Amino acid sequence: TVYKSEVPIDLRLPTSQRWTKANLQKLLAAMKTSIPEHDIMSAYTKGLKSVDWNVVAFPPFSPEACQEKWREILQKMRKTRTLTELIIEAEDVISNPVKNMKIHPEFPKKPSPPNAIFYEENWAKFHEKHPNMSRRKVFRRLIKKYKALSDEEKVQSVKGNGDAVVDINFCFHSF
Repeated sequence: TVYKSEVPIDLRLPTSQRWTKANLQKLLAAMKTSIPEHDIMSAYTKGLKSVDWNVVAFPPFSPEACQEKWREILQKMRKTRTLTELIIEAEDVISNPVKNMKIHPEFPKKPSPPNAIFYEENWAKFHEKHPNMSRRKVFRRLIKKYKALSDEEKVQSVKGNGDAVVDINFCFHSF
């Protein structure tokens, strides 16, 4: 069974509001032309601050929708470059999705490993009990706690993540 939350948001939108390849290329071209001359070779964070999303937006997409779509694309890319370089790579990904499957905006993410899930699930409670403890110490304590779990308890945390593994395998095959 496929639940509504498992269907990509784009597929829940009316066809006229979905991000097509042409729409993505238009977004990237608009972003590239909106970068001020003095920010072309700046780090992507500085360049991104200078992007005027009201200028970049085009019908039927709002400035917020354009910005959100860029965040989705950016999330899967190395960020140690300029905004211009990132846009050029994104254009290549959109025009050549088979070659660049791993950073394509529709490519599903792998689920986190069990120890990372354990950390995410227990961090807030542990930090609440020990508010003066640094993040590094909280991390170390939780990792020790995870390592101290019996194999049976670790398997239970993997089983809790089993649905995600099945979903991701389905998504990879359907991509």
